[in-house]
Amino acid sequence: MEKNVPTALNSIQKGLDQITEIISAMKRFSYKDMRSSLTPTELNLIIKDCISISRNEWKKSAAMETELDDGLPLVPCRVSEISQVVLNLILNASHAISGFKKNEIGKIRVSTTMEDEEQVRVSVADDGGGIPEDAAERVFEPFFTTKEMGVGTGQGLAISYNLVVERHRGKIFFDTVEGEGTTFHVLLPVSNPATAEEDPEDFSI
Repeated sequence: MEKNVPTALNSIQKGLDQITEIISAMKRFSYKDMRSSLTPTELNLIIKDCISISRNEWKKSAAMETELDDGLPLVPCRVSEISQVVLNLILNASHAISGFKKNEIGKIRVSTTMEDEEQVRVSVADDGGGIPEDAAERVFEPFFTTKEMGVGTGQGLAISYNLVVERHRGKIFFDTVEGEGTTFHVLLPVSNPATAEEDPEDFSI
């Protein structure tokens, strides 16, 4: 019995550390960027927060892999908005895997890298069923979805497109192969772009 005490205490500590990590991530994620200006931000921290917050969703269907470039510059952005984009892409990847593999565990891979001197790339890849050819041109349309009934609203990618392209003057696109998976890419400028001046709507996915 006593021999098991150190193992049990270690498990409890790991659990407490994970709870602390999630609470810290949620505090940062829930922050509302009320100002119209963009703030230089550590993009990899946003990625880690989104992975922590969504863990209970993706851990049932996928193993998570990351390849985060430690040499990234600070990226001007609104933390809550870019967090929402990344979180949505991770959740979509999880849903794509669970809908395709059913009882099999898939893989989600999140990476960051410098695209060129002016842009940073965030990529979220899954090994789900891919996007059908007849749906590929419509994925960013409001209320369009290929998910099963009751899974998602069809708003996530439309909102993500607006937040990336309109609010941050970036780009969002994807590569997909039916039966093999999909990778979404987000490109964000590393210099402060001209942005929409009006306050954003209260977007929610």
